[in-house]
Parts: sequence; C-alpha cells; structure tokens
Amino acid sequence: MKVLENLTANKPAERKKDGSFEESFHKRNKEENLAFQSIIDDLTSLSPLNEKTVLQVIEARFQTGKFYSWAGVPLIAVNPFQNVADLYDSATVEKYKRIGPSEIKECPPHIFAIGQKVYCDLRRDMETKNQSVIVSGESGAGKTWTTRKLMHFITDLTNSRKDEIAKVNRIEQRILDSNPILEAFGNAKTVRNENSSRFGKYIQLQFDRNQKIVGATINTYLLEKTRVVHQAKGERKFHIFDQDTSSFDMIFSAALEATKQALENVGIDHQLQCEIFKILSGILKLCDVHFADGNTTTTSEICYVQDNKVSEVCDLLGTEAQSLEQCLCSRRITTGSTGEQFMKPCSTSECVERRDCIAKLVYSRAPPDSKHSFIGLLDIYGFENFHLNSLEQLCINYANEKLQQHFVYHFMKRQQEEYQKEGIDWTFQEFVDNRPCLDLIEGRTSVFSLMNEECRLKRELDTNSFSTRLKTALAQNTHFTCPRFKSENHEFSIHHFAESVSYQVEGLVKKNKDFVPPEVIELLQSSTNSLIQELFQARDLIPDRAGEQENGQFPFKESSKHRQSTITVVHKFKDSLNRLMSTLRSTNVHYIRCIKPNSNCQPGVFDRNQVC
Repeated sequence: MKVLENLTANKPAERKKDGSFEESFHKRNKEENLAFQSIIDDLTSLSPLNEKTVLQVIEARFQTGKFYSWAGVPLIAVNPFQNVADLYDSATVEKYKRIGPSEIKECPPHIFAIGQKVYCDLRRDMETKNQSVIVSGESGAGKTWTTRKLMHFITDLTNSRKDEIAKVNRIEQRILDSNPILEAFGNAKTVRNENSSRFGKYIQLQFDRNQKIVGATINTYLLEKTRVVHQAKGERKFHIFDQDTSSFDMIFSAALEATKQALENVGIDHQLQCEIFKILSGILKLCDVHFADGNTTTTSEICYVQDNKVSEVCDLLGTEAQSLEQCLCSRRITTGSTGEQFMKPCSTSECVERRDCIAKLVYSRAPPDSKHSFIGLLDIYGFENFHLNSLEQLCINYANEKLQQHFVYHFMKRQQEEYQKEGIDWTFQEFVDNRPCLDLIEGRTSVFSLMNEECRLKRELDTNSFSTRLKTALAQNTHFTCPRFKSENHEFSIHHFAESVSYQVEGLVKKNKDFVPPEVIELLQSSTNSLIQELFQARDLIPDRAGEQENGQFPFKESSKHRQSTITVVHKFKDSLNRLMSTLRSTNVHYIRCIKPNSNCQPGVFDRNQVC
C-alpha cells in the first residue's frame, strides 16, 4: 500500500489499535455498502481520499472478485491466490486488444489495459521513446505471474499475420522457458518465502519499425551472490544447488529435469549443460574446502575436509591443483618503488575470503546486453525486514527507495509542476520525498561511504569502532537512529519510506569487501574448461598504456591497488542500480503495484494490517 501513501498523505486514516475502523464507508447495510464500493474503479475518485477509504474500496473489490484497481496512473493488483475464471481467458484478451488509447480508462482496470497502453505508446513514440513497466510488491504478491501474463498479452498484440504467429510464439515460448532457469539460478528459500527471488529481472521485448516482435532479452540486476557462500539461519543456497545435489528427492529431481529441459529449449545443448553443471559442482566442492592456522611467517598450511577435495575442484573447474592451492593460500605483493613482486602466505581468514571470492565470481558472471527498440518489464524483489538484517537487506531496501523516488518524481512532483506551468487551477499537494533517506544511504557522508572508507583502511575490522563512526557521522540525520544504550549486538536503524529497519553492524564491512586478486582472474583464465575460459577473457585485465608496444598491442597487467580496493559490493550494487534507473528514466514508465492480501497465501482473505 505504500504506493498509495502519497495519495493519502494529507488525510491520515483514523484507525483503531486492532486495525479496524470506527465507522463504515457509507451508513448502509453491509451488502449495499460492499456493492457500492466495488464499482469504484479509480481510487483517486474517492471523497474523502485517505487510507481508510482506499482500504475499504480495495477490500470490497477483492471480496467481489475484482482484483485490479486504478490509483490514478498506477494499477493496483491484489493476488487472489487462486485461479479465477475468465480473468485471463481469450475473450478477455480480445476485449482489451480491441480498445483504443482513449478508451483504456473507460474499461475495467486490468493488467491487459496496461499492456494495451504500453503497446499503443510504443507505436506512437517508436522513434523517440522506449517503454517500461515496473512491477513491484513484496514477496508473494504475484509479481512474476503478473509479468508473465503481461508478456503473453503484449506478444499476442503483434500476431497480425499467420506467417508471423509461429515466429512470435517461438520467441514467447523461449522467454517462458527461461522462467524455470531464472528461478533455479536466482531464487532461494528465505525465512519468509520458499521461492524468493534474490535478483531483479528486466525483460526486453524487442520490436522492429513495423512494431513486430523480433527478439527478446532478459537482463538480470542486483543478484545476491553472497548467498552462494553465506546463508542466514533457516535459509538455503540458490535452488539450482539443491536440484543438483538432491537426486534422491523427488521434488528436487523433478525440478532439475524441468531446468534441464528449459535449458535445452532455449538453445543450450547437452554438452554445454554438462559444462554448466560441472562448474556448479566445482563451486560446491570449493565451498567445502577448509583451512587451518599455520605459521604465516614462513608458510600457510591448508587443511581439507577430504584429502582429494582440491583435486576434485580442479577436475571440475579445469585448473591445476598447485595453481589453485597457491592462489588460495598466497597473495601477490607488488612493491611500490621497484615493482618487484613476491608471494606472501595468507592467514586462515584471508584464505576463506579468497575461496569465497572465487565461488561468488564464477557464479555471478552474466550475459551481455542487446540493442533494440523495446518494451521493458521490470520484476524486482520487494522491501525486506527480517529478524536479522544485514548488507543484503540494506541493498534491497536501497533499491526500493530508488524506485520509490522514481515514482514520486514522475507521478507526483513532475505532474503538479506541469499543472502550474500550464496555469491550471490546482492546489499543490504535499507528498513524501525520500531524498533525505537516500542521502543517508548513498550520499557523500552516508552509510555506504563510511562502509567503503572502512574497506580501504588497511586495518583489522572492528565492529565496535565502526558502529561508533556511524553514530558520530550520521546522528544528525532524522532517518538514522542508534540504540540509546550500548549492547553486544551493534545495530542501527534507517527509517525507510515503508517502515523502519534495524541493521546489524557486525559483518557489514566484511561482506562489503569484494576485492578480486589478479591471480584469481589469471587462474580462471588458465582453466581448461571452455565455458570458464569464455567467461573470463582478457577483458578482466586492463591495458598498461605506459607500456604500449609499437605494434599497437597492449601488455595487460593487474589493476592498481587503489582501484581494486575501492570496488566494493555496495559500489557495484549502486553502479548496477544506477544503470537500471538510467534505463528506466530513458523510457516512458508504467507502474503495476502487486499486493499480498494475507501472509498465509489463502484465497478470499483480506488482512488490512498486512496490506498496510
């Protein structure tokens, strides 16, 4: 419901402690009141317009089988948690395919109405503006289902000739076949969701100048790659690891077969699949490698869970055992004055970090983007607040703050500024601007900047001192609070647009470090595994222009120490998110807000406290 917060900011709801309201929307009997409220398609037409009336109408529509509502420009979609007859059938599809741009708001609200508007806008602005649809909502709200149905409808709009139908259907089917692949490699069990997306995806349906679909790409963003090596209590790695290692479990075995079939359907043949699963097995084996303390002044002793553990990893990843051991247990030091290089043994904790670095790096490699006119469908994970929140939740909630700012600017501030410029008689409405919260997270002096600075300092990590630095530097920000009394569990709270979230200080800086030693890249580039060779090509090294040869060839060398030490997890996360936001800003954006009506995923149950 936070997407509606700006619509109701001036008229707060009068709600009791138990979540109920003091009076009904109209002083009529319950049946008449429900019928009256359910016919209101656009929530902005309510009078009075506040949280109380908005919730009443959404619930009334939900109880009468109307799961979509307009909220001005955005569409509100409530998850029914059941199959609803006629909601997506061919008759409904044909109905919305026939409507024109001016008739969209005259029809009942539906995701197909959004699809028709997006396609009409693409046809009108083909040469100047691409289109995007942002599908947001918490886990379990129906984002993936909504995205899938919307993609079906948009591709169906292009089927104007029989000879094109087969081609379009093949493209659409390949996109559909990508769903089990994306879920296997990008979804995982969390404490609140058995199938939680740990990444965002931006599906681009690409069109030619005649508005005919010619292809599609799926770009992934914000992958929670730390899950490969670290999971909170009660959580698991990505599904693909369970599928690959639980052959005796019927559910996982069936899921693995579905994943393999989907890989084949999108053009990944059996040989390449074997290479992929070899790498996945290699990552699992690598994560099982353990280390023991040694005399770090002379050598570093490595202790394996099994004697053949490293050899198994090498067989799967295509590396040499001696090279892998040296890469894990020693780090390269380059003197500043002479450029002389030597290997220094690593401590146990450094060995673990290098092991995890290799595992995360191999898993996180993504395919390249493509260039076409497109309609983009963004399905991104929602706001999170767990019992224990760390760097992953901080980044996810930061992404949601950025999307909220995008919504506020495009559909509140900018619209009202246009009214004023055109001289329309309009009383400027107050709205919640989350810029101060974003400044707290990403600004010049912010949580991110302090974390990055701590990573650059060559000293042992100290949770207590970093917690003190956060409190001292950010105490004046009204969106930041720390506990009044010190405790063993160092934490701080950020007051987000959705709610306040407490984050654990311990582990933040350690997770944020994402230094990739050049010897790790060199090790993977020397792999005999053809897929790893393709993933780690010479683009991972930078040219030394000072040593440019006469023939124009550049000898490659490792990046500077300063540059590598500053490329942290939040740095990459912020950069990835900024690229996504830049793409969205260059398009004409449409919003769908998915709502989870109850936490137990039961049909017919509308919990107002859950929705709020």
